Amino acid sequence: MTEVLIGLLPIIVMGIVYLTLSVIGVVSEQRHEKDLDRREAAIGNFPLFDTKTLPPGVSGTAGQLISGNVVMGTGYLKQFLAGFRQLVGGEVRGYQRVLSRARREAQLRMIEAAQQQGATAIINVRFETSDVGGMKPFAEVMCYGTMVR
Repeated sequence: MTEVLIGLLPIIVMGIVYLTLSVIGVVSEQRHEKDLDRREAAIGNFPLFDTKTLPPGVSGTAGQLISGNVVMGTGYLKQFLAGFRQLVGGEVRGYQRVLSRARREAQLRMIEAAQQQGATAIINVRFETSDVGGMKPFAEVMCYGTMVR
């Protein structure tokens, strides 16, 4: 009986470590979500447009390119669960949440940088996404546009 417990000990320890790191990842994601909510509330309704020209009612001069970017990765638990989803197909919600947070973060960084430079709006807003790290699921999201002052 003791030999069986000693044999299972590495598996139990790895399980505890894995579970602990997964909990830390979830808490970190929740903290990031709250930070995004706080920063979005502080920015208010900063005008963003996907058009190449100033819409009616918006005054100013189109200036320089402004951007914000972020590289985010997933935790091992999400990678593990996504592996099962890959077998049967369908939506991978864990990755969607990571990319959603990455888009919000990149957009906030762009707006914050534009505000620091005195912008009153951003036109021609676009998003670019790229895979970083090969087999490791890291994604870069870049948000860019043209500042209006």
